[in-house]
Amino acid sequence: MCFDYLLLGHLLGDFTFQTDTIAENKAKNWKWNLYHAFIVTICMLVFAIPFGTLIMGLVLINGVLHFIIDFYKFKLPCKSPLHSLFYFVADQSLHLLIIWLISTFYKGEPFYFPVVKELPGLLITLVLITSAASILIQYILRLMFPSSKESFFIIGNEKVAGIITRLLIFSSLYSSLYFGKPLLLIILVILAAKTVYYYRYWHPLITPAYFYTGLLMDFLIPGAAFIINYL
Repeated sequence: MCFDYLLLGHLLGDFTFQTDTIAENKAKNWKWNLYHAFIVTICMLVFAIPFGTLIMGLVLINGVLHFIIDFYKFKLPCKSPLHSLFYFVADQSLHLLIIWLISTFYKGEPFYFPVVKELPGLLITLVLITSAASILIQYILRLMFPSSKESFFIIGNEKVAGIITRLLIFSSLYSSLYFGKPLLLIILVILAAKTVYYYRYWHPLITPAYFYTGLLMDFLIPGAAFIINYL
């Protein structure tokens, strides 16, 4: 349970509260990387409080390690989108390993948020399918369509549109746990709405293959998250 809370803090700091400005500049200036590591550490400390001073101290050490890992990651040669995707996966795997090691030092009773015991897992899922998935999808799209664009996100609202799409799809599936089977029509309307948006605003910027590949992942990621956690 300690791991769940520390993981939630890491995901919030490393994805949700990492702005595009931070992401673009931390590779160029170590001060932005330090600022990013500070945000991650604060987020993790908030969730480490119930587990005592030892865990909080280890979280501070993790903040230093997070800075070092990210700092040297940007020193590695990156000659292709495949390198970028590999570094992303390796970076996150190393962060998660350290968080797991920290969690093994907690020997107390499981701690729960008041009222809802499943809340940490639900929040982790929401972060993964929204901000974390945005980054992963873009790495995959850059690998599959290397000539489609120069910047990480084509336009500002591409990231937001993807987050809203995945969140709505997951919400419709999650609501089925309490209100019966989800209406297929709702999901189809969501996907159709994003398709209309594409042909209205994004069609001159990206190819249909690029868009529909991203849209497929917008559907598969929340679907897989729902199946793994709730079925």
